[in-house]
Amino acid sequence: MTEKTDESKAEKLFPEIGEVADDDGAGPTEIESLCMSCGQNGITKLLLTKIPHWKEIVIMSFNCEHCGLSNNEVQFAGKIAENGCTYTCRIDNKEDLNRQLVKSETASIRIPELDLEIPATTKKGRLTTVEGLVSGIVEDLSADQPIRKSTDEETYNKIDAIIRKLSSYLEEGEEFSIVVDDPAGNR
Repeated sequence: MTEKTDESKAEKLFPEIGEVADDDGAGPTEIESLCMSCGQNGITKLLLTKIPHWKEIVIMSFNCEHCGLSNNEVQFAGKIAENGCTYTCRIDNKEDLNRQLVKSETASIRIPELDLEIPATTKKGRLTTVEGLVSGIVEDLSADQPIRKSTDEETYNKIDAIIRKLSSYLEEGEEFSIVVDDPAGNR
């Protein structure tokens, strides 16, 4: 098979993100799958798509109507690159918080101004905005704060300072940077 034929098959299988499904069934696929929380069946939706000037991805969404569990993630469907890549995004104002960001399952995220790093192993791949990413970090850090306050006040105070700073990025449009480092080269 020639490379051109392979590319045309990939284009049919992976329409560009935002393209509306047509009659050939290029839209999301729904399958019944087991809910790992309650043991009942839920629905998994899969969408094969391509982000322009980037890569082919699979967007997955699981929802269980019985217990309410939901899970969303993005996985890469293309070839793994030979070299890794690092991207730095400077956020200068509130409008920049709307920038889309694709975080692969192999990418780590750093906010150098806070010396904060989210390792690749802690989050699945996802398509989000800078605001969504920072809001998620605030939510994750806030989760155990009441327990920390009573058991380890020093750690509580350090994490609280980071939460306040991240919140100021969101509310006041304060400048900061996000560094995405992906050793698998998903760019």
